[in-house]
Amino acid sequence: RIYNKETASAAFVEKNGSGQNVLLGQNYSWTLKEVKTEGGYTGVGILDVPGSNSWYTRPSSYDNIVLKASKWDACIWELIATDEEVQLPDGIAKTAADSPTTIYDLSGRKVSTVRQRGVYIINGKLEVIQ
Repeated sequence: RIYNKETASAAFVEKNGSGQNVLLGQNYSWTLKEVKTEGGYTGVGILDVPGSNSWYTRPSSYDNIVLKASKWDACIWELIATDEEVQLPDGIAKTAADSPTTIYDLSGRKVSTVRQRGVYIINGKLEVIQ
């Protein structure tokens, strides 16, 4: 199960399938599995019960996380093991078009520029870079 840290609510979908919103409030058995995408990228997929759809987000297009085909390049996540506690924002928000001033990776290290795809904290907001 995957939980929202602040509310302790479990993430779930009302039904399996591409385009479904990931919601909070009920238990659901997600699977974390290494996935190779159609573009040849490898990463962690957060898969639904059938295993055909994964969490997908694009802050410029969606205000929340939805399910999309797990073979899409944007449906994989880079998970970084660390002993450091990192404070993450409560959600993924749209950002202004101006250039970011403060960037951290998920290990809490300040970086000068985004050099590869992944999840970053940019100006205090969680951003997924495709």
